[in-house]
Amino acid sequence: DKNLISINKNFQSNAFVSLERPPQTLFTKDSTQIYLFMEKKKTNSFDGVIGFGNDKTDKFTLNGTLNVNFRNMFNGFETVNLYWQRNPDKGQNFDLQADIPYLFKSNVGLNMKVNIFRQDSTFANVKALPSLYYHMNSRNKIGLRGTFESSTIIDSLYVQGKDYNKKGIGIWFEMVEPTDIDLFLYKTKINAGYDYLTTVYTKDNVTAPQNQFYFFGEHNYHINGNHFLNIKAEGAIMDSKVDFSANELYRFGGWNSLRGFNESSLAADFYYYGGLEYRYLIGNQAFFDVFGQYGQLNNKSLNVKPKLYSVGLGFNFFIPIGLMSFQLSNGNEFGNTFKFNDIKIHWGILSRF
Repeated sequence: DKNLISINKNFQSNAFVSLERPPQTLFTKDSTQIYLFMEKKKTNSFDGVIGFGNDKTDKFTLNGTLNVNFRNMFNGFETVNLYWQRNPDKGQNFDLQADIPYLFKSNVGLNMKVNIFRQDSTFANVKALPSLYYHMNSRNKIGLRGTFESSTIIDSLYVQGKDYNKKGIGIWFEMVEPTDIDLFLYKTKINAGYDYLTTVYTKDNVTAPQNQFYFFGEHNYHINGNHFLNIKAEGAIMDSKVDFSANELYRFGGWNSLRGFNESSLAADFYYYGGLEYRYLIGNQAFFDVFGQYGQLNNKSLNVKPKLYSVGLGFNFFIPIGLMSFQLSNGNEFGNTFKFNDIKIHWGILSRF
């Protein structure tokens, strides 16, 4: 009985397959057979977000994000991900990622990611991240990855940037604890990594080693009844003996980051932020949320260390085509005047098929 309960529980948290009915057993004189009645889950997803707000010149702009996942198409739990984002400052970010979690039916997985970031007609970055990883168990995995990155300055008047090439190796860890609440993506997620890179600034003929650290953590804590508290934190730092060029800095801010700021509008060699979001569930079909975030960034090239905050509220609810989200948020630097015309409006839909 304990084994059957364990099998049933494991399939309940599986992202790709579910049980049509509880496991059944057939007892014979010398053996026991267990029958599983499985079916594929709808795991492909389309996630689209439209944002409204003002850019740096207080001009009203429209921006958006598309995130499409194709999962388990060949019954190997594989994933192909397409991600595109356009920010109000005419920057575009494109990701193509393929993941094969069980190579040759082993616990070793392969992940390949290519990222292209272009800032209008100023510069363009291209990055490849091949990775091999090992499943420690159903929730935890640890991996090794390579980094191959190249950046080209398009506008010769952009003196803050430099052409460069990077390559190196890193280690990473990921833990995902599933949730039985359809309105949430997961109960807990932790992602941490370290990379050792060698950067070559081609025109200056300068070579410099570089260390990069990254951490992300999120947990949905059940207070009681329909009351939940979402706790999230993220941070990253890059360290080098030479000054960083503006086109190699971390870029963050926006819907899935420090809300209340435009997408990828914040640039830093070190940043962190944390947030609390109170969620009140209305059955299993909707929830209200109110959130607050605090963070800080360091940009050595500009010699600034602003402390930032973001506040807002939202409503998320199921409709026939998926989960719809509506958010109002406002972010600013501490000490600056709160402006209502800085409010960001985001509307999104997450659909599974």
